[in-house]
Amino acid sequence: MSSPPPRPTWPWLSETEVPKLLFWGTPGVLVTPALAAHYAKTFPQLRSVDIGPALHYVQEDHPHLIGSTIAAWMGEQQASVQSV
Repeated sequence: MSSPPPRPTWPWLSETEVPKLLFWGTPGVLVTPALAAHYAKTFPQLRSVDIGPALHYVQEDHPHLIGSTIAAWMGEQQASVQSV
């Protein structure tokens, strides 16, 4: 897969250690599996979550999975900050 065209935020996303969370589905419309793999290699501290079959409105396809994953991820981030 060739790299997608860069976006204005990519330099920051590729350089910062700020935690990031990406949900994507198959076949995907905005974020395909190949693009999700590219982001996972390019952006540090990115957790890439395959939510399974989904198209454009992934939050409508898998609301409970997304909500529980966000809640768990935010808890991890809070615990990480408190341990510093």
